[in-house]
Amino acid sequence: MLDDTEVKRILIISNKLLGDFLFCTPAIASLKEKYPHAEMMAVLSEKNRGIVDNCAYINHVVYMENQTVSVLKAIPKIKKFQPDLAVSFHSRTPYDLIAATLAGCRYIAKHYFNNDIKKLIPLCDIHVIDKTKPPVINHLSLVKALGCNIDDKKMFFPCRIAQKQPNQGINVGFQLGASKSNRYLPNSVILPLIPRLLARFNHCQIHLFGAPHEIKLGEDFIAGLDEACAARVVNHIGKTTLPMLAHRLNEIDILITPDTGTLHVATALQVKTVSLFTRRQSNGCEPVQDRHLHRVVYAADFNPAALDRSCAAPFTFIPSDYIWQQISELMDGEKPANSAVPVENQLKTLSGQ
Repeated sequence: MLDDTEVKRILIISNKLLGDFLFCTPAIASLKEKYPHAEMMAVLSEKNRGIVDNCAYINHVVYMENQTVSVLKAIPKIKKFQPDLAVSFHSRTPYDLIAATLAGCRYIAKHYFNNDIKKLIPLCDIHVIDKTKPPVINHLSLVKALGCNIDDKKMFFPCRIAQKQPNQGINVGFQLGASKSNRYLPNSVILPLIPRLLARFNHCQIHLFGAPHEIKLGEDFIAGLDEACAARVVNHIGKTTLPMLAHRLNEIDILITPDTGTLHVATALQVKTVSLFTRRQSNGCEPVQDRHLHRVVYAADFNPAALDRSCAAPFTFIPSDYIWQQISELMDGEKPANSAVPVENQLKTLSGQ
């Protein structure tokens, strides 16, 4: 085990998706608390460029994909940083371990996912494997093994964004797309919500979010509305950088979304969400903090056919009326009927409370 006084430079590796990086932000805060004078270098994917601009915790950034050529290009930059401790939160094995080892890192800690190559575990001084808990929990468990205090640590958006401005209306966001087409929000379910939202809330605006390749989803969504409703839609799809997305979401009162990076940005910003998932999983990516701000809806609760991986549109099994109920109760500040939150119990157990 490294002496704490020897840790002057820490390498943070999380070079996969946006949500994957946000999941490790509570653990990064814990590391900075334990090593306040240590410099940190983040190894990120190019997809997340700009996400740590002006971050108080991150001093240096290297972009590295999970490819041999990309790793070879990154190693000299990492080696120049001279890291004492490497913490790999979410990266494809063996690329993260090759980069840390060849850069001369003296101590390596890694969160192993179930599909990681286990033969390389001996390269790690500390590792965590637990396929039953969410990533956030396992990341915190990893830094706890390093002696970090994990009490009251929450996800945060690392790039500085403008302070939320008060407004007289209600802004409702929809993330239409997802990483797979069978996780898209179906128009048959969400379009009936729009007239109800506009009738319920004064000066209500609908905001659409998504990546450039999801532009057609926004066009089809707007085409399905009458002229009066369509005039109340602001389409941001394909028009925002990551910092801009966070800024826009910070102005949203509630977001309706599948499991996407947008959901996790909203969670980090403490924005209310109604999220749609296919099935219940103890190691899923549902929000694990501020649970009073979030409702999670599972398609398989309404039809077991959603459990079939070949199901093309499992969210069509979710009644639009049920999603409306979740939105209404969240906006009215009502607690869900089932207030037991096992994940929060996991957090308390992990922190020793």
